[in-house]
Amino acid sequence: MQKVSNKNLFIIFTILFSIFYLWDIGNLSAPRQGTESLYVQISQEMYDTNNIMTPHYRGERHWSKPPFHFWMPFPLYALMGESSLTGARASQAILTIILAVFTAGWLKRRFRIEPLLTLAFFLGGYGAIKFGRTFMMETSLSLLPFISSLFLFDYIKDKSKKSFILAILFGGAGALIKGPVTIVMSFLAMSCYQLFLYKKDKKFIIKECFFYFLAITILSCSWYFASYLSYKEEFFNYFFVRENLGKFGKVPMPMYKVFQGLFLYTLPWVLILPLTWNKLKESFKGLNKETYYFFFHFVCFFVVWLIPSQRSHHYAIPAVPFFMTFLLLQVDLDTLREKSKYVLALVTPLNLLFLVISCILVYFSNGVMIAVNLIFLLLIVTSMIAIAKKNVLIGFNTIGLYLIFLWSIVISQFYIPAVPEGAKSLFKDKKVALVDRRSYFYEQSLEMNVEPIKKHQVQDFLNKENAVVIAAISRITPEIRDSHRVIAKWNKWVRRARWRHIKAALTQRSYEPLKEDVYLLMK
Repeated sequence: MQKVSNKNLFIIFTILFSIFYLWDIGNLSAPRQGTESLYVQISQEMYDTNNIMTPHYRGERHWSKPPFHFWMPFPLYALMGESSLTGARASQAILTIILAVFTAGWLKRRFRIEPLLTLAFFLGGYGAIKFGRTFMMETSLSLLPFISSLFLFDYIKDKSKKSFILAILFGGAGALIKGPVTIVMSFLAMSCYQLFLYKKDKKFIIKECFFYFLAITILSCSWYFASYLSYKEEFFNYFFVRENLGKFGKVPMPMYKVFQGLFLYTLPWVLILPLTWNKLKESFKGLNKETYYFFFHFVCFFVVWLIPSQRSHHYAIPAVPFFMTFLLLQVDLDTLREKSKYVLALVTPLNLLFLVISCILVYFSNGVMIAVNLIFLLLIVTSMIAIAKKNVLIGFNTIGLYLIFLWSIVISQFYIPAVPEGAKSLFKDKKVALVDRRSYFYEQSLEMNVEPIKKHQVQDFLNKENAVVIAAISRITPEIRDSHRVIAKWNKWVRRARWRHIKAALTQRSYEPLKEDVYLLMK
């Protein structure tokens, strides 16, 4: 039997990754982030009202972020004939896939890195999977500046005008995702790299960098100038004072969360870091330019996010593509094959964990989910066999496939709808409110307006004619619940489950401790 070439394998795995990334991506019950609903609603309102320059949320101007991220689904909205959650999320999945394929080709051309290895690292990591299927900003915030840095590297090497223009376009777009912080991170990285080049070769790249940063600053600032000219102090105070400087005055969160995020979002590939130690030492001692270029970018795109008081795991995401590339430069494929037993040992704890989970799921599932869980189990076993037989490229990509298969398909058996079908008839001809900051997913589920309110507003809202309030028990007090008529009750998953929830679930051998009650209240 003729062996399938790496080129054909690359095509096959890209297609499989694409299918799993886009599978049922618009499901309202799929895993989501807290602020995703805000970003989706802003994007849809901008498109539906043809208000391209100024982000709006529920009819009011909302300058929490620049607009480029909100523009990204517009081509898909137009293609689908309407704005939708599916179009918004798919824009990030498609961006993740296309730029991963591009990166694989770029690293092959520049450093002879096997594209299949790059594909696994950029599409099979937890960070890519988690944010590649939601309309959060992390995907575009990390990948657009990263691709810009690749073109800037080309320009410094080859002085290609095409590379310079593309570096500017991607850099300018990246600066319109979350603000000027992207330019700051890139400037710090290139400053470190310039110092390194001067120390090593007495080489200057100040001219190239000056025009690059000047161009992306002008390109990105065009929106800021236009917004300031239109709205003056209202825009300045909202965006620069409240949304940017305001982060330094938020309730402080521990710095270790960003380090935790770096580890989590680079799984499982960070586990092979010990096998790169020898080459890593050689690269640093030999003052390898490529290694230092991506190392400086990784460090600067990571350290900057340690500064604000409001830190979180996802603050590590901008550094992840640079870390992955830095790691790929230190990976020797022949060494991985020679030490396949060590590779298998490093990934075995993760594989065994999911192997146990898959067996449990197969045992307790029925119908079509038996087949789904068996495929999940088969992918895990295949990855282990492939690595054991020194087929590292197939093994790594299969690990990535079973992780995205888990995230997009296997986990669907645990989806809980925002509102059960049996309860939807209770909302007919009612004024509806939700005790929460945002109500987008409930509005989409009920196909009607749902007003977000705070718990102290429940009584006033229920005094209105034909009014009902949706409230999770974690959002209200038992006294508020007991002082009103409960006309329906259902469950939702606890957000940010703590150890006490997990411990209780294990003790009771039930999912119930991981859920909380949701009430439909009426006067």
